[in-house]
Amino acid sequence: MAQIKIKARVRKATGKGPAKRMRAGGKIPGIVYGKGIETLQIEMDAKEIHALTHGPHAGSLESVLVSLEIEDGGEEKARPALITEIQHDPIKRDVLHIDFHQVSLTEKIHARIRVVTVGECPGTGAGGIVEHTLRELDVACLPTDLPEDIRVDVSKLELGHCIHVRDIDLGPKVHILNDADLSIVSVTTPRVVAAAAEKVEEEVVEPEVITEKKEKEEGEEEAPEKEKGA
Repeated sequence: MAQIKIKARVRKATGKGPAKRMRAGGKIPGIVYGKGIETLQIEMDAKEIHALTHGPHAGSLESVLVSLEIEDGGEEKARPALITEIQHDPIKRDVLHIDFHQVSLTEKIHARIRVVTVGECPGTGAGGIVEHTLRELDVACLPTDLPEDIRVDVSKLELGHCIHVRDIDLGPKVHILNDADLSIVSVTTPRVVAAAAEKVEEEVVEPEVITEKKEKEEGEEEAPEKEKGA
């Protein structure tokens, strides 16, 4: 799995005012919490965080193990953690705050991992469309075994076929918690095309029934003339 390092310092001042001044000075506030530890208020370098949120792990930061190197009173201690939330400015999209959950490397955790499809889907060549119904999977594993993402190969996915949770193998160290029968990705016929095909089928079948009924009615009308001639 991927691991990244983030340097931080313990901060004493909290609240909106100090946080605003901190951002103006090129720092990003954050918080570290976890089982059996004292919650820490921290600050990080804005340039380092910007590089992180725009780098190769940008799309999966919440499933990457972080070595959080926190300086406190001249001492630096590395803490294994996961990013649980990144708050962004709604307009500028700048990072405003980061929440970290400190974890134990010897205890299993539950995490939600994004699903990424790879390969060219042959079913689209037959007029099908790809429906990606599950974009994340819930897993349980040790922090060091946490996958950055889950790659699903669709290169053999034909029209009308789908890939279920049970088809994904992440090895013995990572357990998927989702229902095994859930569909992750499938190739289906477009609804508009399917509806048009049903309409055409109805139009083909219906005239045969009407013609048969009309011939029967004409036969019934001729019967009295034959009786009169007799």
